[in-house]
Parts: sequence; structure tokens; C-alpha cells
Amino acid sequence: MTVPVPSLDTLRFQQLVDDAKRLLPTLYPEWTDHNVSDPGIALLEACAQRVDRLSHWLDQVPDRSLRILLHHLDADPYPAQPAGIQLTLTSSNGVERLPEGTRLIDADHPVSWYTTSDVQVPVGGAAVSVKAIAVEYVNEVLGTSTGDAGQRFTPTRPLTLILEGPPDDPAGCAPELCVDADPWSRTDSFSNTKENNLVYVLDPSTGEISFAPDTPYTGRDGQVTPRRQGAIPEGNASIALGYWAVLPTPPQPTALTVENFADVVVAIVNGYEEPLPAETPDEALQRLALGLVPVHRAVTAADHETVLSQRLPAVTRTHSFLSDLSGQKLLPTAVAYTESIMGEDNGSHPGVARLRVRPDRAGTVANAYLRFDTPRFSVGRAVLSLFCEHVSVEGSRVSARAAGNDDWDAADLSSANEPGGKGDWVTASVRNCESVELDITSIVQESVAVGRKTFSVQVGGDPEAGADFEATFTAGPGAGSPELLVSSGADLTVVVIPSDQVPAACLELEAVRLLGARILVKEPVQQPVSVHVHAQLWVDSQDFDGVDAAEKAIEATVRGYLHELTGGDEGTGWPFGKPLRVADLYRLLETHPDIRVLDDVTLIDGAGAVQEVPLGEDTLPVLVTLMLYSKTLQVTVEATGRDSKVVTATISGLGVGESVTVDFDAEGGHTATPEIANDQGVATAEHTYDAFGTYLVRVTSTADPQTERTGEATYTAGA
Repeated sequence: MTVPVPSLDTLRFQQLVDDAKRLLPTLYPEWTDHNVSDPGIALLEACAQRVDRLSHWLDQVPDRSLRILLHHLDADPYPAQPAGIQLTLTSSNGVERLPEGTRLIDADHPVSWYTTSDVQVPVGGAAVSVKAIAVEYVNEVLGTSTGDAGQRFTPTRPLTLILEGPPDDPAGCAPELCVDADPWSRTDSFSNTKENNLVYVLDPSTGEISFAPDTPYTGRDGQVTPRRQGAIPEGNASIALGYWAVLPTPPQPTALTVENFADVVVAIVNGYEEPLPAETPDEALQRLALGLVPVHRAVTAADHETVLSQRLPAVTRTHSFLSDLSGQKLLPTAVAYTESIMGEDNGSHPGVARLRVRPDRAGTVANAYLRFDTPRFSVGRAVLSLFCEHVSVEGSRVSARAAGNDDWDAADLSSANEPGGKGDWVTASVRNCESVELDITSIVQESVAVGRKTFSVQVGGDPEAGADFEATFTAGPGAGSPELLVSSGADLTVVVIPSDQVPAACLELEAVRLLGARILVKEPVQQPVSVHVHAQLWVDSQDFDGVDAAEKAIEATVRGYLHELTGGDEGTGWPFGKPLRVADLYRLLETHPDIRVLDDVTLIDGAGAVQEVPLGEDTLPVLVTLMLYSKTLQVTVEATGRDSKVVTATISGLGVGESVTVDFDAEGGHTATPEIANDQGVATAEHTYDAFGTYLVRVTSTADPQTERTGEATYTAGA
């Protein structure tokens, strides 16, 4: 089927203005005056006029300029494709080798077909497949040289480069260009050619032959003179080209014989492919607009994602966004690139946060600006670990300093500052491939003690000393893991899933980024959340196995909804930057097949129960735990020992620390004291009945302010 091609430049002035006006009530409802006298409407019309003019100019670009542009974008138009057939070959007398370019003769039509590859035809009924194309070899005189640089000649027929050399010499060069009977060689570019090189360049889509141009060259005397990039045919020299020409409409063959092998090789036609004309520049441009051309240079944010999807099959998802540089205008240009941030919290052990930085080699000073919430951060130890490489001077000195800041303006740590300014310095001499540690604990502790809001680290040194460094911060006793926020100085951030593909993605984007573009490649930040679901289930509350199965099914649903690859409403992964709301979970669970009535959903993050968890552009939610609370509590009553009047009631399905009251004789009005659920969500209560009989045991919990949860069980104390 034909791929629909978008029309990119059909909108004209009035259409552009009308479309813009239709968007105003949605985007700017306070803008109510849409008359031509309004200054804003005048600006819209000016912009529309400019776009209309640019569209007109785009249509005036000549084919040659458009071809040059497409070449730089690696989107050269496709050359003509000859008609092709699929053949099955069998041999009756020994194994025969048919070289590329073997001719097959059509007995019914004056058309020859040529094989496109070498093939061995085995004997004994075995068959092989090969492709053949309908072409003919042409020797054409293209014209006469004028002796000027940059001459171009075009053959009269479309050519193909599928076959090489003339029919009697398949191993020769293709195509064959002769200047006054002297052969010249084909080259891809004149960039590395010398004045006496007999070379030419060929455009496969048009067949155009180009000879070397003259380029301006400034000599030591300051004079600009032309420099020749290859030999130029002398004046009046004949330019002849031997090439394989595409037959435009060859008939489909039915019976073919193999030239020189008709008695031993049988060819059977299995399929036919129609010939295709050469692609026009407009068609190549439309193919480029549809994203059907591999991206070799990343310009837009989307280009970086496209490069990774094309080159790294293991990358399952990417997300890119422009960095907010509004608060970084005063930062020096020699900034640091952040590779990864990892937080660890090992129970009773202090939390550790690590920041690995690769400095920009553009300057002699590299800066890493770290932000953390100082009231929640207690410093146990802070160390800068530096690894220096490519040090060409023995004993090069690398220094580091740290300072707290009241705001995000880190101008006091600019590269112009020398040691002794704001912020203490520690220094160390390093040699090539040597690691050193600089302890900055006292500096960081002092910064935190005075309530600094941000903290900055700067590493500098000799120009020959390239230092990567890692900052390790250990939280003090009783403090949680330090939360570091980093300004890397990058213009664009690219988030890559899975995280083990980050190093490979860095290498790929480094090769295609624009000169001067600062790209930060990282793994997504995970925001842990917990969900409590209060619901009445379809299964009986006393069916403990059924309740457990329902809880696992509900947890799987929520976990899948938050999944980084298959979550979200579209099933393509939870959207980066989209906050997680309680309403989203309500909508997800209210139609769950295990839930009869959904009473309440509670969303919990690090700060407690919330209605919404905001997520950054690089952050995704991750479900830590899901707890299901059924409105009907699970109650079992069993005899404690041989005396059936001494019983223990076990209540399941509670929240940790939830309080319940147990009435061991609901009909008689006896009420037990409140009991507290343990860390497994289970509470127990003991009771001794005065007499034998059948009793109704009722459990009540009012921990949920929106609904009262109850559970019942009957117990018979026998003789």
C-alpha cells in the first residue's frame, strides 16, 4: 500500500491567520478582541505573512541545491531500479559456476537478463535461487570537454550500479569513463584528491558525471588563488561513458536459456519485479519528512531519541527534554556532565549518595553544582575521589574546593576565582592514571550548619590534567539518605531505559550531537509510592486464599499501570513528568473484576498520604507496596486449649497498628477491650465464656473515617 505523504507547505496567509485565531480562546481565554485593529492580531498576521513567504521561497529552491541539501542529510534520491526476476537454477551435468553478469536469453523477446551475483549450481536435482535484472550495456559519448574546472555531463538513459564492468569483464570498474580513450577512476569525493588525479564523481540517482572543481586557497603571501582538487579533461577531449542502462518496460519472460550453459543448466522463472524510475528530489524530501531516512546528525530533541531507537535495539524507551537554564546564566562554561546519581539506604546503616562527573575539557576548571535540602541532610563524611588521565606534565596539580550557597547562583565559584576566595580549597598532586581522595567533610558540615540551601563543588587544575571525579556524601547518624539535585550545565537531558544502556547511548549521541551542544544522558529517577485500597470483594471474606489472590491481582494491575514500558493510559509506559493522582487509581480500580465496591484509595509517598505525587521530567513512579483492606474483616475463633470455653479470635486484613474492638457475645452485649494489629496486619483477642452455647463474635474497626469495617464469626462452646 502507498504511504500517505504529508503536504508541508500548502497553508497560505489567510489560512494561517484563521487557524491561529481559532486557538486563542483555548490558549488565551482572556484575549477577547480578535479584530484586525488589535495589536496582537497584527502580530499574528505579520508572522503568518512571513511563514507564507518562506513557504514560497522553499518552493523556488532549484533541484541541484535541493540535491546538495539532501546529500548532506544522507537522503540522496534513490537511483532507477531495473526490472528483476527470481530464478531457480538446476544442473544436469556437474556443478557449474555462473559468475555475476551471466546473460540469460529470452527466446520470445529481444531482452537480455543478467544475474546479479555469483552462484554455484549443484548437480543431482538440487536447485539454487538467483536474481537477474533487465539491463543493457551502453557506450555513450557524453560530450566534449571545454577544459574548465567543475564540468558536468549527464547520460541520456538511467543507469544502475548493481552490475560492475562491461559484460565481457564483470570484475571491472563500474561505470567505465574514458577521456580520449584514457580510463578515469570513480571517487566518492574530491576532498582528498590531488591536482593530477584522474578521477570523477558520479550521482547514482541522475547519472551525472562531475569533474574536479577549483577551490579558493590563500597562500602565505595572502593572495587568494584557485587550487585544483583533481585533474580536468583538456579542451576538446571526448568524454565517453560505458554503463549498464535500465530498460524502462521490459516484458515478463516465460522461458530463459543460460548463455553458454543452455545444455546443462535449466532456469525457471519464479517471480517478477516491476522497474522503478529514479526518485525525484521532492520525493526524497517527502521521504525525509516522514522519518524514513536514518538520522546522522541530531539537531532537535526528537533527533536524539530517533538516533537511539535506530542504533541501539536494546534501548526500549527514551525521553528528552530541554534543561531549564533560567537560573544558570552566571555559571561558567566549563561545566561538568553528570553520568548517574545513586541513593542507597541500608536499614540502620547511613545513607550514601554518589555523584560521578565528567568535566568539560573546554576549560581548566570543572564545576559540579549539587543541591540538597540541608534540614534533611546530616553529613557523616564527604569525599571527592579524583581519577586523572591524559596528564602530560609530571606532577600536574589538581585542586578542589567546596562552598555553600544561599541560592542557585554559583558565580562565586567561577573559573576566574583563585584559591583563597569564597570556599576552602584542598589540593593534591597527581600523575597519569592516578586516583586521589580529597576529604571535604569539614567544609560541607560547616555549610550545612549555617543552613546553606545549596552546595557547590569545583575542581580545577593544570590544562594538561583531565580529571574525572566522584563526590561521595554519607549521611550522619539518624539521617536518611541524602537527596542530591544536580545542575549539570547540559542543554538537553536524554533519559534512557534500561539503565545499562546509558554508557552506549552516551557514545552514540556524542557522535551525532551538534558542536557545542551539551547532552546529559541518564537513567530515570524512581519515585517510590505505596497504595492502600479499601474495597469490598466478590469473594467471601472468610475465603482467605481467595482474598490473597484478589490482593495479588489488584497489586499486579497497579504495578502494570505504573510500569515504565507498558504503563499509563496508552500502554506505552507511564508518561515522564505526569503527576500520579489518586483519581488515576480510582479510575483504574473501579472496574477491576475482583472488586465489588471500591470504598477508598490512599496514595502514599515519602511525606505520607497525598492526593497527588508530582513527578519531574526525568522521574517515573514505582510501586513499593500495595495493601488491600476489605470492608468485611476476616475473623476466626478457635479454642485455646482443651477447654472449649477459652477461645482466641484472630482478625486479618487490618492495617499495621490499626485498632479494633471485639465483641465475643454480640447478642449478649459483651464488648472486649480494643486490640492493635501487628506488622502483619493481624490482631488477636482472648476470651473465656461463662457457659456452653453458640455465640456471635463481631469485630469492628473505625480506623477508616469514611467507612466502618466489620467482621463476624459464630462459635459453639460444647461440653
